Amino acid sequence: NKSTQESGGQSEATHQPRKLSTGTGFVVSADGYILTNNHVVAGCSEVHIKPLVVQVIAQDAGLDLALLRVGAKFKRFAAFRDGEIRKGETVVVAGFPLPGVLASDLKITTGTVSGLAGPGNNQNLMQLSAPVQKGNSGGPLLDLSGHLVGVVVSKLDALKLARATGDIPQNVNFAIKGSVARDFMAANGIDAVSAPSEKNLPAADVAERAQFYTALIECWK
Repeated sequence: NKSTQESGGQSEATHQPRKLSTGTGFVVSADGYILTNNHVVAGCSEVHIKPLVVQVIAQDAGLDLALLRVGAKFKRFAAFRDGEIRKGETVVVAGFPLPGVLASDLKITTGTVSGLAGPGNNQNLMQLSAPVQKGNSGGPLLDLSGHLVGVVVSKLDALKLARATGDIPQNVNFAIKGSVARDFMAANGIDAVSAPSEKNLPAADVAERAQFYTALIECWK
């Protein structure tokens, strides 16, 4: 029935998904697996990495990690650091904060590891001084050798803390430790590539490498 088909098409058109939020992800294998935060993709009817719609392979709400897959091969992807990062080391955050407000290219900030646990002494997290904005969630945290040491996960609710303490903290941000992300990948059958961090590079060189495997992720509903 032609009229039914036409009305059905119109109904579908009115319910087409639209972009609601964005985050960051990064390629972790030559087979096109991408790591990000679970909250970046949770509840999305479609997940886009332009120009593709990508598949969500695995999610862990407790760890706030998710794996996506793009149907392509990659020559460049993030290598994990052999061994844990230490307090006081310089780190580089790569991501796509505030898309639509800032330019759409990859943004880089630097800071230090200021603590090796998160709120409530959460041992899965580390604390950073590197500035993080909305949209950085799920992005790679890199050491000065360009190796992955964490996944940027959240920003402390400064207003909530200010109400409790009377003070507003500056640049208190967190990342999931690289070892936790590697275990999450292994639990889902994906081996992480790792390398020793033996030589420090300029942050600009770390950023240049990161742009080849870091992606803007769009949540559509």
